Amino acid sequence: MPQGSVLGPLLFLLYIHDLPQPVKDIAVPVLFADDTSFLIANSNSGNKNKDLRLVLDTTQKWFKPNILLLNYDKTTFMQFSSNTSCKSPVNPQSIGCKINFTNSTKFLGIMIESSLTWRKHIDYTNCKLHSLGYILRSLRPVLSLQIIKQVYTSYVH
Repeated sequence: MPQGSVLGPLLFLLYIHDLPQPVKDIAVPVLFADDTSFLIANSNSGNKNKDLRLVLDTTQKWFKPNILLLNYDKTTFMQFSSNTSCKSPVNPQSIGCKINFTNSTKFLGIMIESSLTWRKHIDYTNCKLHSLGYILRSLRPVLSLQIIKQVYTSYVH
């Protein structure tokens, strides 16, 4: 199926529809288009390591017969905690994982931080709005107000 086709996403979702089943007792699977996330909730550090390893092993076992590979360059691990809670860090490398640890990631257009603050998302959005503001100001002398409003609605609103 060519990339960008109308049927591509639908066929992909049909192909992976049973991926969440093997791990649903350990983690909460979140699937959207071709993005897959697993949420593991556990306050015990030892159990976190065990659950993470189990989810990764189970996912890898599902991938092999389905002729898929996990892209380790795009796979990240993030541990969430509030500023007030004590962290018991999980190190994916300590349990034999090839995935990278990160403190923030972009998920469905939102920058999410492990500290559960909005600082990175606000900075990210602010940066995008500044550049779009510059573009709108640059277009003002050459385009009508109606077309500038359409550009604003398309890219900003």
